[in-house]
Amino acid sequence: MSLSQTILIIDDSRFVRAFLLEQLSRIENIRVLEAEDGIKGLDILAREKVDLIITDMLMPKLSGIELIKRLRGDQKHEHIPVIILTTRKELQDKVAVLSTGASDYLEKPIAPAELIARVNSVLKVKSLQDELKERTRSLEKANKELESVLTNMANGVIMTDDQGTIVINRPAKKLLGLTVEMGSLDRGFLKSRLGINPAEVLLENLLENNKEEVLEREVPISGRIYRVVISAVRDESKALVGTVLIFIDITQEKELEELKADFTTMIVHDLKSPMTVVKGGAEILLGGMIGEVTEKQKAILSDIREASNRVIALIDDFLDLSRLGSQQIKRDFHTTDVSQLILRTFMEIRVLIQKKNLILTHQIEEGLPLVLAEAKNLERVLVNLLNNAIKFTPEEGHIEVQARLTSQDFGARDPGKRFVQIDVSDTGPGIDPEEKELLFEKYRQTKTGKSSGYKGTGLGLAICKLIVEAHGGKIWVDSHPGRGSTFSFTVPVAERKGGI
Repeated sequence: MSLSQTILIIDDSRFVRAFLLEQLSRIENIRVLEAEDGIKGLDILAREKVDLIITDMLMPKLSGIELIKRLRGDQKHEHIPVIILTTRKELQDKVAVLSTGASDYLEKPIAPAELIARVNSVLKVKSLQDELKERTRSLEKANKELESVLTNMANGVIMTDDQGTIVINRPAKKLLGLTVEMGSLDRGFLKSRLGINPAEVLLENLLENNKEEVLEREVPISGRIYRVVISAVRDESKALVGTVLIFIDITQEKELEELKADFTTMIVHDLKSPMTVVKGGAEILLGGMIGEVTEKQKAILSDIREASNRVIALIDDFLDLSRLGSQQIKRDFHTTDVSQLILRTFMEIRVLIQKKNLILTHQIEEGLPLVLAEAKNLERVLVNLLNNAIKFTPEEGHIEVQARLTSQDFGARDPGKRFVQIDVSDTGPGIDPEEKELLFEKYRQTKTGKSSGYKGTGLGLAICKLIVEAHGGKIWVDSHPGRGSTFSFTVPVAERKGGI
């Protein structure tokens, strides 16, 4: 026994007390107190915490039986185990002793080995009972705290266990139109009240399919929009034992997103129209359609055209970023052949490759499966990455595109889902390690990019990240200064034929 425990001996015979004290001293971590009668024993109990009482059955002033009756009537001491010492050997006498509330008994004369065995047994049971009481108290405290938190939360919360019992807090009750007080509900009752409620469907899917640890869905309820976050609750063996649903009202957030998107579209349109006119005018003048221009004028007009192109590209990036961020672009995913997409992209950039006399190669794994994607957006990601590689790769450098199947889980919600990984590698100057983490943020440019003289919006990689993540994939970079860079992204394999 690791913790010290206290035994109180009560016997009117000092010889018996001395014998018991000698024998009990052999048990580790035991403190022994003694009293010569029941009254003095009660005095000790008033001052000391006692884990076990060993008392004689027949004593003056207060017998062992009377002592037990007093203990069992006292809330503070009613759980202390008692071993009765008796000279009676008849079965009915032993039954009578135990019926008084004694935990065990010992016959006199006392056998030392039996004494030690019975004391150890009773103390072990006492330790387990104390541990159970402490855990019960802790659990009751935690339940009260949880109930208080749930009751006072602004968001609706629903919890369910594997038996189908549902606990619902006040905001969720109000949201779903339930009149019961907070507490347990049968899931069948909840379903009968709500019918085929979107949140209930998500809950059933989570319990039955056991696929998602966390689900997030936008659900319309009573004219408002809620983000429903559904989390799985698992036991130590990872078995699903319940779920937690949190309802977050995002109606105002969605309205603001729509206003922001509409405002951005309006501003972009108002900016793009005059810039298109400026660009068109410069091209007309450069083409000599309204008269000859001098070389100096051509240089100025070329600068105007290039500046117009940069502004228009910036406006287009702003518009795309706004649409992707607010999920306005329709995710029209279909089965897509990555091999064909890479070859089409190569044709699109071949002029830029030839201008810098670069070597462009590809390695496409044989039998590569189709992916589930929106082809135009996926092609844009590849074009952006290749354009960056062309910008920063010196003349006669090498750019390579690889595509292969991977079974790694790059944070996808479905474990074991297959992906096609596409890598774009170059022999450029590379990227400093501290800049890699910030590379996919909006308006970020590397020190290399700034010092090279290339002018960009700092939005290209941010747009790539949004597109890839909208497809359920991931994008990252592996780069070291002086050793080039490899930008990689993944797209989920189309496990079923046709689009979704």
